[in-house]
Amino acid sequence: MPLLGWTTEQIYAVSRRAHSLHEQGRFADAAQIFAGLRTLDPGNLYLQEAFASSLLAAGKPAEALAALDEALPRAARSGPDSARLRTRRAAALLDLGRREEALAEVARLRSAPANPLAAVVPQLELRLRAFRG
Repeated sequence: MPLLGWTTEQIYAVSRRAHSLHEQGRFADAAQIFAGLRTLDPGNLYLQEAFASSLLAAGKPAEALAALDEALPRAARSGPDSARLRTRRAAALLDLGRREEALAEVARLRSAPANPLAAVVPQLELRLRAFRG
């Protein structure tokens, strides 16, 4: 539920702007907007994922991982929200050189019944095979 008098429509409009900045490669700017929006609507898992995605793209995997670890308990144990967050989490772990943890996350993703980012899992597996950390 949105806070501070913001409506869902207002949050959506601002998130579209942040998404546009992300698509333009302005990842830090997008992350800053998503950070504010997730404060306004902390239960919105899309905003949590978008924030982490922008942080990853901005080269800040540790911050992304912290945000994902904060959001995961609010996501259902299985299902699309959990799978999206876990997919981003595996990428953050790889970026941080934490191969074993990334392997465990990819194993969870392989068994997830509803992963809207299922196409990304083989890419993560390729990164794991190439990992030399």
